[in-house]
Amino acid sequence: MRSLLLGAFLAALVLFVWGFVVWALMPVDPFTRIADEAAVSAALLEQLPATGYYLLPGDDSDMDAYVARHREGPLALITFRREGADPLAASGFALGFLHMLVSMLLLGLVLRAAVPRLHTYGARVTFVAFVGLLVGVWAHLGEPIWWHQPWSLPLLTAAHDVIGFALAGLVLARFVRPEPAMAEMLA
Repeated sequence: MRSLLLGAFLAALVLFVWGFVVWALMPVDPFTRIADEAAVSAALLEQLPATGYYLLPGDDSDMDAYVARHREGPLALITFRREGADPLAASGFALGFLHMLVSMLLLGLVLRAAVPRLHTYGARVTFVAFVGLLVGVWAHLGEPIWWHQPWSLPLLTAAHDVIGFALAGLVLARFVRPEPAMAEMLA
């Protein structure tokens, strides 16, 4: 269990660094800039009563009118936080790392369950990478399909997750491996 905990911690550290590289250092920006941010901010504060998710068009009580508005546009899925937040707060980074650690612990448990069939380091890395591919495809690539979003952000976040899981797999596979007696039987 100690090996799993250490492996999960180090894999989470790899993910944390990878996230910094992608979101802070790489010159990739999937966001379109707003021409008049002050005007849009004022309109959002005026029209949206509370922090939450807003969908436009959102009233589907008359399905024919909803479909017509949907076809005509505009379409928006708004993630809105009235009170703002400090993007550099230590608590945000700590919670982000905790999220990564819990995720890597869960992934380590899944890997441990699969280890009897994954006899080599390469097989374990590949297994984790495929889990990352599943996560990236499932969690992000449905957004442009179902919510009609542009592809830029979902593709970037999916690639971030797939590559991040592959990197984490390089670490986890070193720490989650067959028990010595099982390894000898398989050799």
